[in-house]
Amino acid sequence: MPDALTGEAFYDTEIAPALAEITKRLPAGMSMVAVVEYAPGERGSTLYVDPGADMAMRMLDMLARTAPNIDAFMINLTRYAAKHGIDTSSSLIMRLMAEPRHATTEGGR
Repeated sequence: MPDALTGEAFYDTEIAPALAEITKRLPAGMSMVAVVEYAPGERGSTLYVDPGADMAMRMLDMLARTAPNIDAFMINLTRYAAKHGIDTSSSLIMRLMAEPRHATTEGGR
């Protein structure tokens, strides 16, 4: 008898297809972001974000797609907010990212 599937193989053959089936059953207006860590640092995801989803769902989707790269997440979040006219002025981090950086010269450099 073959060894039981583990890790990525188990995710690919058992979990991912089951999650994909669930997305087919979602009614209009419902979204799903499912992330499975099948080994430390190794993940698979099944994502469906309805066109009318709110910002929190969009953020979860972006994070699932970009983790663990925080820079990619923040860049995607900034671009999404700008494209969709979302006011991010109440966010300290988003304001800091938007501030122009000025090069300083020291010692003739």
